[in-house]
Amino acid sequence: MTSVRSRDLLFITSRYPHGHGETFINEEVAHLRRNWDRVIFAPTTVLGELRCVPGVWIDYGLSASIHRLRKNPLLLAGLALRCGLVWRELCQVANGRRSGGLREWAGRSLLLLATARWLRRRSAPSLVYCYWLDARPAAAAMAMRPRNGIGIPVISRAHGWDVYGVDLSGRPGCYQQLALRSVARCLVVSQRGRDHLASILRSGSRVPRVARLGVSAARRSRATPAPVEGQALRLVSCSNLYPVKRVDRIVQIVAALAGQWPGGVQWDHYGDGY
Repeated sequence: MTSVRSRDLLFITSRYPHGHGETFINEEVAHLRRNWDRVIFAPTTVLGELRCVPGVWIDYGLSASIHRLRKNPLLLAGLALRCGLVWRELCQVANGRRSGGLREWAGRSLLLLATARWLRRRSAPSLVYCYWLDARPAAAAMAMRPRNGIGIPVISRAHGWDVYGVDLSGRPGCYQQLALRSVARCLVVSQRGRDHLASILRSGSRVPRVARLGVSAARRSRATPAPVEGQALRLVSCSNLYPVKRVDRIVQIVAALAGQWPGGVQWDHYGDGY
């Protein structure tokens, strides 16, 4: 009797389902569970309280691989010496073509080597989904390619710092270009981010697509209230006060609405600075 292999989605995150970040993943879980036999989360760092996310699996092998490699500098050096990608990326950093500096390169190189090493040793999933466009999807594509004739596809999202660089200079982050060349699909959360990545693509890279976060357009249109005389429009927003969050755009929207809404606008923002 022939056994049927389960369709597993391996979802590589920074911390999710631990801690309070990467909150938009909550909205994706139900959809992913409907389309895959198993949804397996692989957090890079195990930090913060474990959330209650029913119906999913958690693989702590990646975080353990990173921890072991960080604690074993001789093994890390040996892996790095045999990986030409690490040294080519260092040349890009030295020439000022990458955002961040040597510390950023060292951290992302550790992530690249530990992720690739772990993936080569675990059972192969049907698809690898990375939440950030950095060394992780680059490593996943590198590790999954030899598994069979066509390779196991890797897709990645891209958000803010992984689009514009950790210093928001617009220069590619470490291993970002390698990830763009390697993934089967790159999904960017904004049109502006997609256009930026498209402008710095190297030959052989697939053009990214826009896949926004949040509610659908249909749900958003139904939630639009009509003006009521004497009643204020209340807006609630939530984010850290980082420049990349563009909270200044919300200020502009509030100012524009204040002159149009009969009862004025009340704006509450939840979130602090650095």
